[in-house]
Amino acid sequence: TAVCTSAAIRRRTDKHKPFYAPLSSQYIKDRVDIDDPLNGYQVRHKGGGWLQGFIMWTNFTTWTHYFKWDSLHPVSGVNSAHHQ
Repeated sequence: TAVCTSAAIRRRTDKHKPFYAPLSSQYIKDRVDIDDPLNGYQVRHKGGGWLQGFIMWTNFTTWTHYFKWDSLHPVSGVNSAHHQ
């Protein structure tokens, strides 16, 4: 998130407005935890193997670990007459 935040700070025009980071750490943690499939690459030092950077990507989804499909819930859009 540091690179994204740094770019947003440099781009902002009104220094008097409060600044909010464009990507929160919690959002990134959720993407790593929930998104599937998660793909990526690592860039490592040729001699020592030290991690120099990485990139991850996935198809954007709105799934969450607490998602539950319930056709009996009143806001599901399924007519309750079908369940009797």
